[in-house]
Amino acid sequence: PGLDLWARAAVSLEREGALGSAWRVERGHPLPGDEAVLEGALTKRPDDALVRLALATARARGGDSAGAKALLAADGPGERRELLAAESSLLGSLELAQGEVGKAVVEFERARDAHPTVAVLFNLSQAYGRALRLSEQAPTYSAARALDTDAIERFSNAAGGDPNQLLMPVRLPSAL
Repeated sequence: PGLDLWARAAVSLEREGALGSAWRVERGHPLPGDEAVLEGALTKRPDDALVRLALATARARGGDSAGAKALLAADGPGERRELLAAESSLLGSLELAQGEVGKAVVEFERARDAHPTVAVLFNLSQAYGRALRLSEQAPTYSAARALDTDAIERFSNAAGGDPNQLLMPVRLPSAL
């Protein structure tokens, strides 16, 4: 009796370092060595979608977009819709940065289908705009504003009033 609780606690303690590193990377404030911690955790548990996403994010922010894309494609998407949306959104951002607007639209649409958040819808509207699919851009942007007008306004203000050249970061829920 209670073994299932002990097993979950043991798994959580084993992942504590990796989860802390993943959280810092996802928030944009990694410490030296966080990427190595994530690589070690992924070696131990290659099916850990959260660690894989955090490591891909660290690589993308470090300028290794090819490594980030390969890492995300290696094991397939995570089981949770939020992770799938975050993975697809990151891939869409990478494709957009490389000038592959069509591929970016596909990834952002996949993210929208998995978990439509304000950031995902806003980023999809940006991709539609760059692909000159203006008939789809306006309704997608309106859908993002309908979800959370304040988030769009805060992002717009942080971007100097012109978010047209930027993408909103997709934040993972803290419950993950």
